[in-house]
This record gives sequence, structure tokens and C-alpha cells, in this order.
Amino acid sequence: MNDRLRSILHTSYNEPRHFFFWLAMLSICGFIASVGGAAMIGPATFLAFVALGCILCFVVCIPAFVLAWIPPVRRLFTWLLCRRFLVLGCLAWISTLTNSPNAGDGISWCFFCPAPPLRSWLPL
Repeated sequence: MNDRLRSILHTSYNEPRHFFFWLAMLSICGFIASVGGAAMIGPATFLAFVALGCILCFVVCIPAFVLAWIPPVRRLFTWLLCRRFLVLGCLAWISTLTNSPNAGDGISWCFFCPAPPLRSWLPL
């Protein structure tokens, strides 16, 4: 691979400012493609979800791009980008917990926090 192309890909993959900029640009392209597809084949639920995902990605990327110019936040974003698959796995795990059919109305937070101790001085 060309050294210049390798350095560009490495920078866009590991530098938060470049990463969020290109993610925002790809979300715009995905939104335009989904709207164009909906115009050609008619409204479809899948294309609506793709467009919504692109809009949400763009809404998250623009503040992250602006915040990445602040040096302490840039270091935090760099740390997160180095561990992006761990963060993605944690988000998928939390999403699975909250959307599982056995969860009922959602996640039971009582499972994660202990019950308060019984106090003998409280009147019953």
C-alpha cells in the first residue's frame, strides 16, 4: 500500500477529529443514498431506519468533532477510539439487556443495587 494512503487511513482511524469528521460525512452520504433510494422505489421501512440512523450519527458526530478540538477531550476520545470495540461491545450488551424479551418493561435496576439494610430502630 502507498505510504501516503496508509498515513491518511491511520490518521482518520486514530485521530478523533478526523474520525468524527469522516463519520459525519459518511452519515450525510448514507442519508442522501437512503432518501434517493426511497424516491426511486417508494417509501420503505428499512430505508427509513437507515435514514434515521444516519441522522442520529450526524447529530452525535458534529458535537464530538467540535469537542475533539479541546485537548483534554481529545485525549479522552483517543482513549475511546483505541478501545472502540470494547465500547461497542459494552453498548451492545446494555442494549441486549434492555431489549431482551425476558426483561419485561426494561432492565431491573434493583438487580444491580443492593437492598438497604433493615434498621431495627424503625417502627413497623
